[in-house]
Amino acid sequence: MALRLIEAILRRLMSVLLVLFVLSLMIFTLARVVPGDPARMALGPSATAEQVADLRSEMGLDQPLIAQYGTYVSKAVRGDLGTSIVTNRPVTKDVMEFLPATLELVLFSVFLILLFAVPLGVLTARHRNTWIDNAGRFFSLFGVTIPSFLFAVGLQLLAANFFPDWPILGRVDYQLGAPDGPTGLLMMDSLIAGRFDVFVDAFQHILFPAIALAMSGIGQITRITRSAMIENQRRDHALTLRSFGVPEKIVTFKYLLKLSSVAPLTIMGLEFASMIGNAFVVEMVFGWGGFASYGLTAILQKDLNALMAVVLISGLFFILANLVIDVVVGLIDPRLRLRGARPMSSIQTPRELTSSYMAWYRFSRNTAAMVGAFIVISVLLIAAFAPWITPFPDHIGSVVDFRNRHAAPDMTHWFGTDKAGRDIFTRTVFGFRVSLMLVVGVLAISVPIGAVLGMAAGYFGGWTERLITGLTNVMLAIPPLVMALAIGNVLEPNLTNAMIAITLLWWTWHARLVYRVTVTIAGEDYIEAVRLAGASHFHIMFREILPNCIAVISVKTTLDAAFVILFGATLSFLGFGVKPPTPDLGSMVADGRQFLPEMWWEVLAPGFAIFYATLGFNLLGDGLRDMFDVEA
Repeated sequence: MALRLIEAILRRLMSVLLVLFVLSLMIFTLARVVPGDPARMALGPSATAEQVADLRSEMGLDQPLIAQYGTYVSKAVRGDLGTSIVTNRPVTKDVMEFLPATLELVLFSVFLILLFAVPLGVLTARHRNTWIDNAGRFFSLFGVTIPSFLFAVGLQLLAANFFPDWPILGRVDYQLGAPDGPTGLLMMDSLIAGRFDVFVDAFQHILFPAIALAMSGIGQITRITRSAMIENQRRDHALTLRSFGVPEKIVTFKYLLKLSSVAPLTIMGLEFASMIGNAFVVEMVFGWGGFASYGLTAILQKDLNALMAVVLISGLFFILANLVIDVVVGLIDPRLRLRGARPMSSIQTPRELTSSYMAWYRFSRNTAAMVGAFIVISVLLIAAFAPWITPFPDHIGSVVDFRNRHAAPDMTHWFGTDKAGRDIFTRTVFGFRVSLMLVVGVLAISVPIGAVLGMAAGYFGGWTERLITGLTNVMLAIPPLVMALAIGNVLEPNLTNAMIAITLLWWTWHARLVYRVTVTIAGEDYIEAVRLAGASHFHIMFREILPNCIAVISVKTTLDAAFVILFGATLSFLGFGVKPPTPDLGSMVADGRQFLPEMWWEVLAPGFAIFYATLGFNLLGDGLRDMFDVEA
């Protein structure tokens, strides 16, 4: 068994190398199509044409693209990632300097997730359908419905009002003289050096950024742990243990928790890897100065070597984290050991709904689902009738009213006005419309593409399966926010290009989901009977398999609507989304943040609008998932 485990690990390592190769090729190609001459940008506008030509020759930019890629790979293997045009230093040296800061932030966030999410998930599962369960589920929804930049801004506002002495910028008070340690992690190095004053100060600096970064993971892991615990509580072995009089605490913590940890561990691996590349917002708000901030600067300045290093290293963390999780999960659950499938694929085909009436009955009995449906319908109606329900529809443009700048909420301006004197209520209502347009544009393209590719991979198998799943793994290895920011920097920031940036990555999740359902369905007897009857591949895929995928696709699409709203708001908050003066909820928060805490209404209104919309889609998606009895 040990030899087979080693063989499986070696196979995964080979796939890691393949994914890294394809990932590097994609990012290299994208970097080379970025508008602007890297040599000209490095030398500045005053450089002569001859100086630019000499630097282009030195950088190898006058060579064919294939030759440039070969040179880059050969140097990267030796640890040479090129020179940054911003810092004018080797990128490898920059990585060694900035990566530990982000790594420390992410590790501390993971610690918070494990400290709170797993116990909370177990607690809510043990007290299912009680006030404890309802409180835990609301808290988890609170985590997944509010973007990290709102948490970051909110925590800064909290500190400014209630903890004025609490540090909210940087990693440490430099007057203390942070020790130079072997790890670059301030908290660990300070303990090694015996500098407990530095340790306490570093802890105070990291707490609020880590909470902001961890809240989404806490919400997800809590929900997944709860679902896994409830599912395993109904299994025969749990019932047998209880029938023998085994105490409930032993059943829960010795047996059920071990089996239920597979899905949370898998998501934890994805969460750890994604946080490496997605800490942009938190580091920017708290002035953290880590690897993510370095990557954001590289994107803004079109620093190609630094950009490629950020994407490749983030992708490497994603791949290695999933490799480690696969091994750990295989040790926890021998049934999953050495399998090629991912352990999180507890996908079930939906139970049959005897009639549309029964489906509606089950849905209507779910209070949270009905609340979610009400919220979603209200958002749709508000967006549809925005021109008629807003008092100042002309304020969605570049109108300026300096007499009413930063006006507090009153009977004329219900949500106050912004820095240009524009009505915030009007702009928030139209911000719903922009968010919904982004949702429709992204999901209308990504869902069909992902569904078709997933069905093809699961149905045909062989080289088709390997090609599609390999491409999916490559795209999943790219941090979504990094890729979207890079594409947004190549293209002009606007709604259409924001859709393109998100769509290029979003189809992968639907492809993987539909692939797992198709693999399960394709082995059923009725599919084989239809095939023997002479049905075409098209008929089998779209008339027999696709209807059985509709339930999971519907649930996933509804939940994705919330995530697309959050993702689009994050892009706009960073300045890569919808271009002003078009009202967008994320950019409104970014504009209002600079006037906190005095003009709190400029952040509260668009922030609550983001929470309201994403809460509705999450509750509706959860209701559909319970109705169809599927995992998505």
